[in-house]
Amino acid sequence: MPKPSRGKTETIKDRVIYVYLSSLKMVEDWRLRAEKAAVSISKFVIERVEDSSRCEEGDESYLSRAEPVKRLRSAEEELKKLREENRLLKGLVENLDNELKRYRAQQFLQQTFEGVRRFDRDLIELLRRGWILHRGGDFGVSEHRPV
Repeated sequence: MPKPSRGKTETIKDRVIYVYLSSLKMVEDWRLRAEKAAVSISKFVIERVEDSSRCEEGDESYLSRAEPVKRLRSAEEELKKLREENRLLKGLVENLDNELKRYRAQQFLQQTFEGVRRFDRDLIELLRRGWILHRGGDFGVSEHRPV
């Protein structure tokens, strides 16, 4: 079954040009660069000629193939740095949370503590006002005003 015509086969002889490179080494170098860029040798040459022509003309809006690659690499490096910074900051937050919990619980864990704790004062104040405290199952202590 023949391939459907895309209109290019009729004009192929009109669109072809031959480029003679100065050495076989240069031919091999261009082929390797095209393979590395994952494009055909024709596309590789076209891109390079277009890049050069646009630069000569001073076309500011045209981005060479290398420019988006540079931007992508830069963005990837920045992302890597930000992820590392984020990881460090999360670790610091966790350490500070643990330190805060330990600091808040410290006055209850000290066996030698003498004096009035702030929480004791609050409890005494509630009892003086006549509030009734009782344990409410799994929900902890609840407060009720006397009737």
